[in-house]
Amino acid sequence: MRSFVTLFIHLFFGSVVLLAANSVERSQQQHFENNASNMMKILLKQKHPLSKFLSNRALTRYYSRHGYRPFWFDENGIKAIAVELINAVDTDPVLQPASNTLFGLRDVVLAISTLESASEFHMKPAMRIEAAITGIYDEYMKRVASGSIDWKEFERKLETLEEEKKISAGWDRYGVYKNRVSLLYQALKSNDIYRAINAVNYTYPMAKELEKALRHYEQIAQEGGYIELPEFQKLSEGDRAPAVLFLRERLVQSGELNTTECLVQERNESSCLEYFDANVKEAVKIFQRNHGLVVDGVVGPDTRKHLNITVEEKIATIRLNLERMRWLPRTLGTQYVLVNIADYKLLVIDDGNVSLEMPIVVGEKRHPTPVFSNKMSSVVLNPYWRVPQSIVKRELVPKLVKDPYALVAQGMRMHADWNESSPDYDFATIDWRIYLEHDDEASNFEVPMRFIQIPSSKNPLGRVKFMFPNKYSVYIHDTFAKRYFKYRQRAFSHGCIRVSNPDALLQSIATIDANVDYDEVREILQESNKTKIALEKKIPIHVVYLTSWVNHKGVVQFRDDIYSYDTMQYELLNKAVMK
Repeated sequence: MRSFVTLFIHLFFGSVVLLAANSVERSQQQHFENNASNMMKILLKQKHPLSKFLSNRALTRYYSRHGYRPFWFDENGIKAIAVELINAVDTDPVLQPASNTLFGLRDVVLAISTLESASEFHMKPAMRIEAAITGIYDEYMKRVASGSIDWKEFERKLETLEEEKKISAGWDRYGVYKNRVSLLYQALKSNDIYRAINAVNYTYPMAKELEKALRHYEQIAQEGGYIELPEFQKLSEGDRAPAVLFLRERLVQSGELNTTECLVQERNESSCLEYFDANVKEAVKIFQRNHGLVVDGVVGPDTRKHLNITVEEKIATIRLNLERMRWLPRTLGTQYVLVNIADYKLLVIDDGNVSLEMPIVVGEKRHPTPVFSNKMSSVVLNPYWRVPQSIVKRELVPKLVKDPYALVAQGMRMHADWNESSPDYDFATIDWRIYLEHDDEASNFEVPMRFIQIPSSKNPLGRVKFMFPNKYSVYIHDTFAKRYFKYRQRAFSHGCIRVSNPDALLQSIATIDANVDYDEVREILQESNKTKIALEKKIPIHVVYLTSWVNHKGVVQFRDDIYSYDTMQYELLNKAVMK
């Protein structure tokens, strides 16, 4: 259903000429601009604010550089670029459910309609509308550039999470800080408001396709939403049950199944629609693949739960993830590494194409992998593991209390500092009970010695570490615990990203950076000496948390909210758009 504003916009383009006809003394552009700028100067000097978003002083910064001439009106009335702006705000995929109320679009449209229907053109109300539209432009551009949620409030939620549950989570936002006034002038010059909007809006791959998917889901919602599957234990190929009919209809709704009809060999059976045939199995597998589930074609409790997620919930998830895309860097790079925590996947992107894809292990819920962007600067072969204080206090000290030599067989050493060549000490010379007693006290209490594990088959970093210096002290690394890659949910690390195929990632990096000689690397890995290779070409790495996106094949994806960020951010987004 079209909104009031959208309906008005479709009708309004045909009425622009009428506004010009009703106007007097506007035949000459210079005369109109002189009158308009004089009126704008008068209005800006008044105490009464002209915009709900900008002070008169802030509006002055827009208009003073423009000679106080209007942006959105000319001698012919309201300009097409103003109508385009109102339409863009009204149909924004993140803000659309509340954009009309949030931006006061209805009031602006009614004011324009009143101005249009008057027997003569009045400059004062026109310039009030002018200023109101400029305020809408400024507020909208801020939200497009940096997102809508209150970021400080989100950070406070993360701090509360750490205080109450000892979960140290991190999420960096990368807004676009461009001069909105200059962008408006450029848009006016080209008579295209999207020149300004697109200069700050998300550029994440396939974001526009996700917008299209959102409109498709909204259509399903308007048609009554998804059918709900009844209770059952399990459905698989060869089963016959009334629930299969519901399953067929549900899969048709979301596009995994093209028709509810049976296979040809089943048409003679009166209850063929209740038969779980090969077509249904393949459709279930497609659904499972697009939701990050075990792809076995069997509808058990987990798949049934995901099939019964309402279309309204999917719409909310898509909106939230489009909002998240406004927190990402706008220039990802020509060649870059993309890690989606919620998808448990690492991709290497080369000129828009996926050149490498592999499963990964990410941080467990108590030690979530942070969301941020950086650049890979080096590769370390046969790395030492410098054990973080949190792991020393929570995991290693209790072991040492029971047995001072418990870590020796693992190649663990205790040093004076982080240099592996610094003096090392005998674990048995320390009374570890002292540190165990302080374990629950102040979080800044540290074990003064540094724990370093030498390169070996027992080192949790494996044989390769991919370094991108960051404040979270996380990185991508190999692992000898390969069994975890077989699991659907792979949140088991202390925050770092474990890759299933470091050899393939090394090969990929070697094609990007000439400093990495793959054959030479293979020889070094046969030994145990630590070797650091500095990259000549720093490779961007983007660690994201997306629970809905469109993949490189053009298919909409949904994933579980493994860190409960969706729930946390839904609340903040609703608060931001409903105020």
